[in-house]
Amino acid sequence: MRLRRARSADIGRYDYLDRFRLDAELRETRQGSTRYVVCLEKVNLAGGERRAWQELEQLEGKALSVQGKRMSEHVNAKLRETEFFFQKLVSESEKVVTPEPEAFLYYLNTFLVAGESVRYLLEGKGYDWREWGTEEERGFLTFMNEQRSLVVHDEGGAETEVDWVFVPFVELRDRPSHPAYGFHVFAPPGTDPGGIGRRTYFFKIDGKDESVIECCKRYLTLVETLVGEFTRPAG
Repeated sequence: MRLRRARSADIGRYDYLDRFRLDAELRETRQGSTRYVVCLEKVNLAGGERRAWQELEQLEGKALSVQGKRMSEHVNAKLRETEFFFQKLVSESEKVVTPEPEAFLYYLNTFLVAGESVRYLLEGKGYDWREWGTEEERGFLTFMNEQRSLVVHDEGGAETEVDWVFVPFVELRDRPSHPAYGFHVFAPPGTDPGGIGRRTYFFKIDGKDESVIECCKRYLTLVETLVGEFTRPAG
C-alpha cells in the first residue's frame, strides 16, 4: 500500500470569518484518489453581536430605571423633610411664649437646607435653575438659595429682621388649653386688658419687608411643583 501526503486546502482566515467557504476540500490518497469534503457551518456573527448589544442595553435600561427610582425616593424623602420643618416654623410662629426663643430660627435654617437639597437632587433629573419658571420665580428661588448659603457657609443663619407684634390677652384667652395654663385677665370692667409682644420675622427683599412665613410658604409651593414636574413617570 502506498500512501501519499495529503495537500492541505488553501483556507485563509478571511475565508473562515467572512466567506465561510462551503467547498473546502482535504485530499488523502490510498491507492487512488479519495475526497473528504469538510463543510463549515455558517455562523451569523453580526446577529449575535446585535443580540449581545440588545441584552446590554436592556441591562443598562434596568439599571437606569432602578437608579431613577432611588433618586425619586430620595427627592420625595427630602420634600417630606422640607414640609415637616415648614409645619414646625408655622407652629413656632404662633407661639407667644416659648421656652426656646431661637427655635424659630433653627427651624428656618433646617427648612432652607432641606428645600435646597430637593432642588439639588432634581438637577440629576433635568432641572435647570437658570431656565425653569418665570424670571420673577427664578429671582425668588435665587434669593432663598442665598439664604441657605448664609446658613451653611457664612453667617450660620438666614438674614432676617425681627419685629414685635402686640397681641391682646383677650385674643390669647380664647385658645383651647387646660384652664391651669394660658393667660387669665382679672380687672374692673372697661380696663385695658393689656397684651404681650410676639416676635415676627421678615426677609428684606428689594427693599421691602416680606414675612418669613409667607416666603417659606411660597418657596415650598414652588419646590413641590418642581418635584411633581421632574419626578413624573415618563409617558
